[in-house]
Amino acid sequence: MTHSKLAVQQGVPSWTTLLGHMKRWGWSLAVLVVAVVIWSLSLRYVDLDAMNDIGLLSVLPITYFVALFALIASFCVLLCRNDAPDAVLALHILALIVMIQSTPPLLYGTLRYSWAWKHVGIVDYIMRHQSVNPAIRNLDAYHNWPGFFTLSALITEVAGLDSPLILAVWAGVFFDILFFGALLLVYRTLTDDRRLSWLGILIFFLTNWIGQDYYCPQAMAYFLYLVVVGVCLTWFRSSLTLQPSKVSQWPLVRHGLSLIEPLLDRARTGAVEIEKSDSFTRVVLMSLTILAAFAIVASHQLTPVMLIGAILFLSLARQINTRGLPAIVILLTLTWILFVATRFLGNNIQDIIDSAGQVSGNVSSNLIDVDTTSPGQSLVALIGRILTISIWLLAFLGGIRRLTTGSIDLAAIMLMVGPTLIPVGNAYGGEILFRVYLFTIPSIAFFAASFFYPSKHTQRGWLWLGALYIVCTLFLIGYFFANLGKDRQYRFTQDEIAGANYLIDFAPQNTLLITGSTNYPFQFRNYEYFVSVPITSEPKESRDAVVADPVGVLSRWLDNPSYTATYLILTRSQAIASDALGYLPPGELDRIEQALRASDRFIPVFQNHDVVIFVLNKQPSGEP
Repeated sequence: MTHSKLAVQQGVPSWTTLLGHMKRWGWSLAVLVVAVVIWSLSLRYVDLDAMNDIGLLSVLPITYFVALFALIASFCVLLCRNDAPDAVLALHILALIVMIQSTPPLLYGTLRYSWAWKHVGIVDYIMRHQSVNPAIRNLDAYHNWPGFFTLSALITEVAGLDSPLILAVWAGVFFDILFFGALLLVYRTLTDDRRLSWLGILIFFLTNWIGQDYYCPQAMAYFLYLVVVGVCLTWFRSSLTLQPSKVSQWPLVRHGLSLIEPLLDRARTGAVEIEKSDSFTRVVLMSLTILAAFAIVASHQLTPVMLIGAILFLSLARQINTRGLPAIVILLTLTWILFVATRFLGNNIQDIIDSAGQVSGNVSSNLIDVDTTSPGQSLVALIGRILTISIWLLAFLGGIRRLTTGSIDLAAIMLMVGPTLIPVGNAYGGEILFRVYLFTIPSIAFFAASFFYPSKHTQRGWLWLGALYIVCTLFLIGYFFANLGKDRQYRFTQDEIAGANYLIDFAPQNTLLITGSTNYPFQFRNYEYFVSVPITSEPKESRDAVVADPVGVLSRWLDNPSYTATYLILTRSQAIASDALGYLPPGELDRIEQALRASDRFIPVFQNHDVVIFVLNKQPSGEP
């Protein structure tokens, strides 16, 4: 028997088969390569200083979007052909992730998002002290849920790095690739229609604009959440059979079960065949699942609640047969809160109680006031809301189409129901609405894809292909507005980082730092040395007082004997954020800077194009 024939019999593609695939699908790989080349060349012509109020979208050349649109077109055509290899489809998704997520770090050369810099600072603290401090006064939540940061510190030290900054810069690419793998696991349990799975994954990445794939605990916890859900639905899937019991003989219960049984029958229509595994494999997988759940509990406050809701509703809907898992995760979560994060709970219990049950308040606190934002940021917020409503509407229509084919996707529905109940309990610092969207988007994307492929037997012609392509490109445009529309304030220059490094290098412990706003790169080293007071975060009365008399008010703030040293820092990104979000009157931080420069009560000890740092002149001219 020849080697080639043996390879075919063993299921390994022969060279003839591989060449046949290349001949048939080579055009799509060529499109992919050309798109990546055009994308990379487009980045050479971006002028970041020309960025306006709609963020990075305003300076990207048309060729950048031509590359992305060509990539999406190739993917849609492959999908309609129905027999394209999974590897080719996967390469398109990976190329999309790289092209979108690599753009900011390649252009900026610095870490995006001010909060990401603070996360680097927590890792720096752990590396210096070899411990966390749950009683610390600043960023105490991170010390009470330190799982992500301790793992990051370990990886940083093993890699021989002094700081996780380089890891943080590329976290978006890393986490989106992890999400891709986890979604493949989840979607293969929701349907055996590969077109529906692949389109759902594409729509997920085109509409997941929340931005929780950066260097943060939520990104790691979200990946583990998807893995736990995927494992439960793959290896612990219920047979959807109602088992007889004594209780089921009661007339009322028997009547209720008779109503549920047809529903379960229809739910079986779109269900994937249960993965068979032996007892040892199930024990190992359950152990790993509990370990992943513990990592989530130790890393993030909200994700364990989302996980409890997911597996609890999946169990109640008889989609998984791990009845004890919800109880285990609940026990882990309560144990952590009551015995590890006790100090944080004590300091915040009143806010938690006040937020409970305030659904309208919890939701409204998530939405920016477009009446006070700049025109560009109002447009960004509007398009973000339109994108969210559009994907929900398409998902609703897709769900209806799935119903007409006889499929009731209980697993996908249950994964969507749990997170939508969370706003009843808490506002989560004004972000709960965004986190609900984040945890429902896998199901939403699945049902949105169902609009185009409601059944495995659905065949699509060129008209549907055109409609699919238009929808995907519109989603991509919406994503760029919603996710990259604030990048004028999220981008930090090397001059701003130089100013932050000056403060960190020279400021002693117990330093008071007055800032224009929180939007600037700081706290990434020695963060516990500083007590920060952002002007834009002060009560309205204090902000009005600063606007009316910046020299008098800020000199009194800095002249505080309780601190070893006092500084005031104003940066480019602080002013941009203040103007864009309406924290202060337009241009106010620039006027404050000019007033301080003109006064002999302040001395600029550090300044460059984007930063000025003031200290108080203890003996200005005219005083003895």
